[in-house]
Amino acid sequence: MARVRYIHEGDLTILIVSGRMGRIVVPEMQTLRQVSSIYVYCYDKAANEKWSRSFSK
Repeated sequence: MARVRYIHEGDLTILIVSGRMGRIVVPEMQTLRQVSSIYVYCYDKAANEKWSRSFSK
């Protein structure tokens, strides 16, 4: 599994994750200033909308 190891302070990053991976990484990554947006790509839209509403990115 590939993971983000380092994001340079001056870089802006858009993160695209699966629904399953999103539940794991979004809580940690959404607080980083370098991450401008997080997109969850999954066929089960309804299941992911519920948990993702509590995050601003």
